[in-house]
Amino acid sequence: MPKRDHNRHGAGKRITAAAFIAGAALCLLCASAEAADLIVRHGDGSINWTRSFISSTGRFEAEVSGTGLPVDPEDGRELGINGARKDTRRRAQEASIESLLSAMKTIRVDPNRRLGDLLQADDTVQRRLSETIAAETRFRRHPSGFVASTCEARLGFGGIIASLPWDYPDMELPVIDNTPLKTDYTGLIVDGRGLKLEPMLFPSIYDENGVEIFGRIFIDSRYALKNGMASYCHTEDEAKALKRAGDRPYYSVALKSLNACPVISEKDARRVLGAQATRNSLKRCRVVIILDKKG
Repeated sequence: MPKRDHNRHGAGKRITAAAFIAGAALCLLCASAEAADLIVRHGDGSINWTRSFISSTGRFEAEVSGTGLPVDPEDGRELGINGARKDTRRRAQEASIESLLSAMKTIRVDPNRRLGDLLQADDTVQRRLSETIAAETRFRRHPSGFVASTCEARLGFGGIIASLPWDYPDMELPVIDNTPLKTDYTGLIVDGRGLKLEPMLFPSIYDENGVEIFGRIFIDSRYALKNGMASYCHTEDEAKALKRAGDRPYYSVALKSLNACPVISEKDARRVLGAQATRNSLKRCRVVIILDKKG
């Protein structure tokens, strides 16, 4: 009997260890997946240029008096435990919104402006963005101490894009009819490593003559409002794994930078613009841009 008890306890330990290892592996997998994304951090906020969203974290902890009760941070009066926890949740959410907005201001909208510039110069953008944050931000709250709360906020690029009072003409992309063999591609991957490119909400792609062959004036805004205008990543394998450019994307190496955006060769421009199906893919924002890892 003691031997059987010993084996049973040992099996329990083995199961616990296996569960721990599986959990650790899952955590590592999640961490590596996030590490593969092109993320720009700003304080407690981060901009995920791969999956087109911005997120932030806010935390608040109530002070505790000498009697062991939490106190109001504004007037110092003692609070009940439940009331204090409710207050910390509210304040943590407010802190997450502040961090979200602070990081949001650093987003480059196009080659000439950051979102902070538009917020400072345009009251309409301020109002629309405030409404978007209130209506579309998703919050996840959880306790992080006796009377402390943490709140994670997340907002997709589509909400930010919808806040900008800009038109989307949905113009036809340039057409090149002199391509001998027209091939239908499901999207475009542009390798911009080694160049001074920056991620932005509204990137452009140019040909060697400086003609814009992809940009805000060409896209179907419905797709940008859902998933952003383009995705950014660090490697070709990551670009293919995203599936944004489909299963038969055209791969192009950018020659240089123009307005912090990629310039592709005349040959590549012909291949991309030679078929209607490929042009339709560009209008649906099926574009991935590869950038260098920084830091």
